[in-house]
Amino acid sequence: MFTVVPHRFSVPFEEMDGSPTEFVTRSWGGTGARRTLKCLTSNRVQLVNELLGYVDYYGGTATIHPPAPYGPDILNIVVSDVAIKPFGKMGQISNDTRFADYDYSIIEVTFEAADKVLSSVYGYVSILETIRPASEFITLPTKELYWGVGGAAEAIDAFDAPGKINKMLEWTYEIRGASAYPVEIWKHIGKVNYAVTTSASLGVTFGIETLLYAGPIVEKEITLSGTIYNITLRFIYKNNGPIGTPYGWNYFPRISAAGSTITFENITDGTNPKLFYPYADFTEIFVP
Repeated sequence: MFTVVPHRFSVPFEEMDGSPTEFVTRSWGGTGARRTLKCLTSNRVQLVNELLGYVDYYGGTATIHPPAPYGPDILNIVVSDVAIKPFGKMGQISNDTRFADYDYSIIEVTFEAADKVLSSVYGYVSILETIRPASEFITLPTKELYWGVGGAAEAIDAFDAPGKINKMLEWTYEIRGASAYPVEIWKHIGKVNYAVTTSASLGVTFGIETLLYAGPIVEKEITLSGTIYNITLRFIYKNNGPIGTPYGWNYFPRISAAGSTITFENITDGTNPKLFYPYADFTEIFVP
C-alpha cells in the first residue's frame, strides 16, 4: 500500500541574491525555474533528498515524499535536477589535505513540469502505469469436435487438437526511487486478485480472479544520496466471460456437450472449485 504525504522541509536553508530565475520554452513543459539555495554542508544530502523526493517503506506501507513544488504563483512545476557546489572559505577535514571542507554548500535547483519530471526515466519519485496487449496459446479439448459433417464426420484426435490465441492484457505498475520494498512483492507471485481491483490513474477495473501477478522486476541503484530501488510489478489480465461475471484464471476451456460452443468453467474436486491460482491481497504491494 502506498500513501502520499504533503511536501515539507526538515532542514533550514536560505535563498541567495538573484534567485529565483524563471524561463519559458516551446518544448514539453513550457515553464520552468531555477533557485539558488544555501545550507550547512552537513545538511546538504538531506536537503537534496527533500528537494528531489523519496519513498520510505515501513510495515508494508510505502510513504511517498513528492518532489518540492516551485511556488504558489506558478503551479505544476517541481524539482527535476539539483547541483551542489561549495561556498565560503576552504578548510580540510581532520587536517587531511586530500579532502576540502566547507561550512556551507550552494544548492542549484531546477524546476520543470510535474508530468515531465514524474514520467522521466531519471525521476526519483514517480509512479508509472502501462497497459499493453498480451496473449496466450491454448490447446482446445477435442471432445465432440469433428472434421467434416454428417456421415463423413471424422472425430478429431488429440494429435490434431486445434489451438487458439487467447487475447489478454499486461498491466505494469512501476515506482521509481524507493528506499526499500515490501516482502509481499515476492510472496504473491503466481496468485490472483481475490477482490475487484482498480487502477485509479488509468480508470480501469479488473474483476475477481482476472489479474495474475507475474512477479516484480527490481533494479538497485547506488547514488550519492544512498541506495534506491526501481520496482516494476507485472500483472496479466485474462477474462473469458462477460465483464460483470468474469471467467478469470481459474476457468478452463471445454467443449459443450453438443460440440457447438467453447465454454470456460471451473475444474472441481466433485464438490468445490479447485484453485489452481490461489488468492492474494494485492493492496499489500501497490496502490489499488
